[in-house]
Amino acid sequence: MRKVLRSWALQGLGVYAITEAFARILLEGGFILALWLAGLPALPIFVAWLLFHTAAWFLLYSGFGRLWILLGVSTDVSRIRMFLEDLRGYVGRSRGVRAVYLRGSGARGELNDLSDIDIWLVPARPRALGVLLLWAVRFRSLLRRVPLEADLLDTERYVPFIAEAGATTALKEPAHGDRLAQRWAAGGILMSFSGLDGSGKTTIANGLVASLRDRGLDAVYFYGHRLTYLRGGTRRSFAIAFKSFWRHVGRSLPELDRHRLAKALFDVATILDYVIVLWRLAILQKPRRILIVDRYVADVIAYLRMLGPGRLAEPFLVGMSFVPDIPILFEITPREVLARKQEQSLHELERYAEAYSDLKDRLHLVPVDARPSEHEVRSRIEGILLGELQGGFGTGVAPVAT
Repeated sequence: MRKVLRSWALQGLGVYAITEAFARILLEGGFILALWLAGLPALPIFVAWLLFHTAAWFLLYSGFGRLWILLGVSTDVSRIRMFLEDLRGYVGRSRGVRAVYLRGSGARGELNDLSDIDIWLVPARPRALGVLLLWAVRFRSLLRRVPLEADLLDTERYVPFIAEAGATTALKEPAHGDRLAQRWAAGGILMSFSGLDGSGKTTIANGLVASLRDRGLDAVYFYGHRLTYLRGGTRRSFAIAFKSFWRHVGRSLPELDRHRLAKALFDVATILDYVIVLWRLAILQKPRRILIVDRYVADVIAYLRMLGPGRLAEPFLVGMSFVPDIPILFEITPREVLARKQEQSLHELERYAEAYSDLKDRLHLVPVDARPSEHEVRSRIEGILLGELQGGFGTGVAPVAT
């Protein structure tokens, strides 16, 4: 459980936004405490705090940019572009920020004299330095007289799920310098399998685990899609309980497509179930172990999309999940799957396929052709895994687990 909480604390669920709120409280609380220790009466302290808060809002809390935009003040486009280049260099040199993403008209290349610079900052640890960097960037925009909207983001994994299509570009890409050998020694390797039901994920996953064990490696299979918990000898979950209630009131699951509130409740139930999935996954993680996860966050999202609209759950699912070291996508057409397994209609499979096609780029899934024989597909995936291990360790096959 501690691993799950640590993962969320480092990469999800608005931690940096909360950190900035605490930073504001400490800044203004410290100012009030200093005035109180100086012996000032209550009324002067209140007036001084009000002035201090207003100044901080204008200089550090993005008040300057918001006020500039609200008043409709124009800015020379060349000055905006110069500031954007200056910002790119400034954050690029800073070790306090992991990644920076430009949004809106700047990302689309549609700047005009009423535009502002709109960015997300993904700070590096520790978090307090990220807040200080955010304030420094906002203050820098005031000095350059260019309106800026800057916010903190917990992880770059959120960006494809909360940004408008085509309206985000990277001013600074995250560095991926940590070697696979380091992750292997620290918490093991996580390899996820995603794709249409019937594409061969489970068969390949079990075969791969057996093959890796034959090589002397510590490999473990894990089913990671809407895992249920046991109660009284029967399987239950929040999502299953919701589906039972939905059917009890005379509704079918496809009808969620027309009931946004019910779909939102089902999404919440799925998130709660996924907490249990991650908890169990965290328990299995250990140094020098390879976890083969049969279905992962991409499959949960594809399932929710297939049932209907509403993507508010997606950033939560992505943010709270452990980042897989090697995320594999089994690629196969819906008609080919239907020829193997007749559990879903062609229409449902096509909706799934559309979701996976979109998620491939968003989640950086590695495509693998799932049409050849089981042996060929497993050999291909095993080659990818061992190739990554060899690359991570520099030379030779990864050490055998002991």
